[in-house]
Amino acid sequence: MVVLGSEELLEEVMKALCASKILTIEDIKTRLKLSEIEAETLLSVLVGEGLLNRVEAGTTCSCAGCPLKTICKIKVSENNTTTVTYYRLSNSGLKFCERYKTS
Repeated sequence: MVVLGSEELLEEVMKALCASKILTIEDIKTRLKLSEIEAETLLSVLVGEGLLNRVEAGTTCSCAGCPLKTICKIKVSENNTTTVTYYRLSNSGLKFCERYKTS
């Protein structure tokens, strides 16, 4: 069992972020085998520490005519807009990654 908030878990997330620069909550859940609430809490801790920025990107979508709409995993609201939340390294997070590379 993973102890939420443990130093090792936070380090694993930061390693993943240093490698990719941007992650979604789904990436964290899959990579670390966490539940939704565990991943959200972990990311909230890193945002609170100033290592990550939460970014929401929205688009309008024309899913009605898309042949993949029945299998697509993008969540679309009733007004045909999508909002994707992702987490990217803040300036402090980038500095952490630089120190991490040199250690």
